[in-house]
Amino acid sequence: MCALVTQANPDWSPAQIKNYLELNATDLGELGKDNVYGAGLVQLPFLNSFSGCQKNLSHGWNLICLCREPDDNSIDNILSEIKDNVLTVWKWKNNKWAVYIPSFTQEQVTAYIESKGFAEMTEITSGEGFWVNSSTNQSLTVSGTQPFDTSCSLTSGWNLIGLKSNETKLITTLISGNQAKIASVWKWEGGKWAVYLPGEDDGGAAYAGSKGFTVIGEIKPGEGFWVNCLQAVELQ
Repeated sequence: MCALVTQANPDWSPAQIKNYLELNATDLGELGKDNVYGAGLVQLPFLNSFSGCQKNLSHGWNLICLCREPDDNSIDNILSEIKDNVLTVWKWKNNKWAVYIPSFTQEQVTAYIESKGFAEMTEITSGEGFWVNSSTNQSLTVSGTQPFDTSCSLTSGWNLIGLKSNETKLITTLISGNQAKIASVWKWEGGKWAVYLPGEDDGGAAYAGSKGFTVIGEIKPGEGFWVNCLQAVELQ
């Protein structure tokens, strides 16, 4: 397996090859790495380029991310097949909203963002969470490659992010070692909020129940989620 990957990508380091094999393995046994199956069953779906991601969008608001780095990260390219049925797209960048409105002319976009103090959204990269307001049920498919670095660097305050791999992660595993640095984690699931509060013994179950929310158990590839950090954090 290593020889095949090296032949297709001769410039990769041993660490990059190891990372590729682990990230493309099919998880077996307990969720995540374990002492029986390790990283799982090795797969070599695409050695050199495409390993796309697909996300089903519901009519209304969807909080998603791209778990692959797009071949072309311009938003016009990413949404080219579905933008006629997209009302708006939003992401949180540099502590303010950036917006994409496909039905607007450039002049209309400029006037709108200047009047609201927003930024114009022109691209999407792997690991960024973003909202899509869809006018119908549809599917977003994006071609791209698995990032070598799947960590997420977060700043103090609110961060809108997503996983950079195709591996589902338990919320407790994702924030392990950083619980004291994180106030809350939120995702939009089934048309309502789900929350995890690291500082609560029950993970926020009592709070969630009182508000009609659910408790986050895991984060899946393609899901966008909010992290409210008390200080800078790096999630692996």
